[in-house]
Amino acid sequence: MFANPNAPTGRPLPLAEVEYVFSDLAGNHVVTASREGTTELTLRTLEARSGLLRCHRQYLLNPAQIAEILLL
Repeated sequence: MFANPNAPTGRPLPLAEVEYVFSDLAGNHVVTASREGTTELTLRTLEARSGLLRCHRQYLLNPAQIAEILLL
């Protein structure tokens, strides 16, 4: 679960809703289908403690959210 400052009560965001997490200069952003929030946890910590997979240096994704992979 991740902190979601965009939620009215600041309640945690369930991992099942997370599509991906990315980092930039502003911090670590948690993205779902309907909203985006931030977390103070590092990508390394999230990768170790959750089922999120690293697909790039700055991105983790939730494999449960992948519907299809198209080869180009």
